[in-house]
Amino acid sequence: MAKVRVYELAKELGVESKQIVELLAKDSIEVKSQSGLDEELCNKVKSAFDKASSNAKEKVAKVKEEVKEEIKEVSKDKEASKK
Repeated sequence: MAKVRVYELAKELGVESKQIVELLAKDSIEVKSQSGLDEELCNKVKSAFDKASSNAKEKVAKVKEEVKEEIKEVSKDKEASKK
């Protein structure tokens, strides 16, 4: 696989180049947005953002469920107060 530039990978993942640079910097890997990443680093970055995306989706689903429960409770309280 040819090297992929950080900004190209960022565009593919829907994130900013800066986020990828910061992620790699945490592992002491210094890159710039025009730097080329080999397949191993690309996979590492994709994996990290996939996990973050998955965690975010789980949190959103949990909050939606909590909101639905709150709405049900409020609706029940309103019905009870009308009687």
